[in-house]
Amino acid sequence: MKVKSIALLAVLNLAALNLASLNLAAQIPLEQFYDDNPALRQSALQQFASLPSDQRAAYITPLINLIQSGSDADGQRDDRLEPVFARIGPAAILQLLPLLDDPRRRVKGFAAEAVAMIRPSDPEVIEKLRQLLNDEDFSVRASAAESILSLGVSNDKADLIIREKASGAGEVVSTHDVPSLLAALKSENSDARAAAMQTLQGLHLYRSDIDAAAFQSLKNDASARVRSYANQILVSRITTEARDALLQDEIDEIARKQKLDEDARTTATRSFTRDEVLAPIPPDPDHTSPLEVSEQLETRAPDGTAIFTVVFAGEHREDLLRVWSERGGRYRWLREKNAEEGVWHLSAGAFHFSGKVYLHLMAVYSGTGSQHSDEFFRVESGGLTPIKPPQGLPLKLAAGEGVWKGFDETFRDQDLSFAFFIWKQGDANCCPSAGLVKGEYTIVGNELRYAHWTRSKVPDAPE
Repeated sequence: MKVKSIALLAVLNLAALNLASLNLAAQIPLEQFYDDNPALRQSALQQFASLPSDQRAAYITPLINLIQSGSDADGQRDDRLEPVFARIGPAAILQLLPLLDDPRRRVKGFAAEAVAMIRPSDPEVIEKLRQLLNDEDFSVRASAAESILSLGVSNDKADLIIREKASGAGEVVSTHDVPSLLAALKSENSDARAAAMQTLQGLHLYRSDIDAAAFQSLKNDASARVRSYANQILVSRITTEARDALLQDEIDEIARKQKLDEDARTTATRSFTRDEVLAPIPPDPDHTSPLEVSEQLETRAPDGTAIFTVVFAGEHREDLLRVWSERGGRYRWLREKNAEEGVWHLSAGAFHFSGKVYLHLMAVYSGTGSQHSDEFFRVESGGLTPIKPPQGLPLKLAAGEGVWKGFDETFRDQDLSFAFFIWKQGDANCCPSAGLVKGEYTIVGNELRYAHWTRSKVPDAPE
């Protein structure tokens, strides 16, 4: 067992002893307050809030011990413990104040936020938070700034720190468009609502009307994009209400994912006609335009396995790729690929190699160079067998060398080739000088491997 684990176990054992005087029926294990299951955390907080004040106060010392025993890796756990202190109330402030002077940035940042969540009224406590705006560590200054502004205390320095955290610059923030942005959140157009909430999030203003709009959208808006920007607004709010809303949203997102997984399982159990497979995908809560078929690929293996791949595209929407197996004019769903953020488009290709047929799915990223991610499958036995691509480069680069623009690759029948340039440190973005590598792949079993390659000097490269 690692030393850190032993130390944490000792703290939890001490916490158990400190809690032993409580009514057994009322005890809530500390681990439940920071468990990865959000529903368990929510239940623990609700039970905790119902305890008498003296029983809640008995948790102060065990919680403080737990915070002091942690390391930089325990930041997420600490965030989840802050709402516990908020439910203890002012009785916890006296023991939290010394943590504001702790030499560790994690502990100071936690203490600032935990104190703020209790909503202190003592001017001396608020002044202590103000002093942290001058801390040498930026993360501590940011925690103090978020805490002060969340308390509704006006502070120009805190505003400047928040803008610096958000953008790395202290630009002047305009507020004259806030009323029209809030009005746009009532639009029936999800694009308009998402744009408005994104702008509000980018303003980084601590205003009750913006907070109320974020709470409302996080709870009720059908658009995942709108909820995401609302979530980002509330993450910077150091209040019990914001943390409770974010916790409920975490629970709701799990439920949404479970529903999508259930729908996928249902889709996988039935067959579809070709017209159903090619039907446009209608608008949804996040998009006002449909997805239309932009690419089709039919692939048939020697054993008769038939695969049909369809790529959908739409205005202001990410590509969607679906793979089906076909038999007797009926189609069964095999897999689906959504374009992630930064992906320019999805595509599919097929090739023969050593008498077998392979399917190649590629996500092409926006930007210069050949930046992409790939999936390979052998078409056989009525479905797809995954082929593992090679990891890393085929050769070891010298110190100061790098591959900045990705691979150029060709996957044609019996022609699996690749090429990439090598840059030296100091080379211009346009002009690699350390060589050109060309080679070929082979497929061995269920692996795509580098077969052979050559490295040559780049023509006309500077000496």
